Amino acid sequence: MARRKNALDQTDLLPNHAPIYAVDDWDSAVDLFLRDGKIRNISKHTIGFYRQELGKFKRILDEQKMSTDPNKVTEEVIKTNVILYLLDEEQKATSINCVLRAIRTLFNFLVKESYLLRSPMARVKLLNQKNTIIKTFSIEQIHRLFAQPDQKTFVGVRDLTVMMLFLETGIRLRELEDLVLSDIRWKDGTILVNGKNNK
Repeated sequence: MARRKNALDQTDLLPNHAPIYAVDDWDSAVDLFLRDGKIRNISKHTIGFYRQELGKFKRILDEQKMSTDPNKVTEEVIKTNVILYLLDEEQKATSINCVLRAIRTLFNFLVKESYLLRSPMARVKLLNQKNTIIKTFSIEQIHRLFAQPDQKTFVGVRDLTVMMLFLETGIRLRELEDLVLSDIRWKDGTILVNGKNNK
């Protein structure tokens, strides 16, 4: 005889009961999720990512006249009306996985906070992504690129500085956008960069 599982979930504890709280529309669920993210002080860029991808998910279902009520989104809806739909639209696996990651995190939150009994994403896997090799610039292309800014103007000097910073450090665009004057260590000739997860 099979051994009884030790871990109990909400279904075992309250088999005939609805979730403790009710969320019956997508926008309310997303608002609660993003509010929780702000309370946990996750970065504005991560909040922006979730808002964008969760909005994309809603538009995908709206286009197909499917319900976006979180209680009615099933594993089959995600596989057929999201994954297969986007593949038919010739979307890249990386783009599809962005949507899947966002909705997985949202549904995990809804389950954790007792808005749903279980996540429709529980058994849905991310798509396999092909690793593509990105061609780099040749030395000649870099020289041509760096010759473009007009160094007699403020904008030209600024653009050249940005380009050199990208080339010399490998800094991300978001990290560069977040730089402020106090991040420059003039004595050391270094820059303090606030990277992913505030590293």
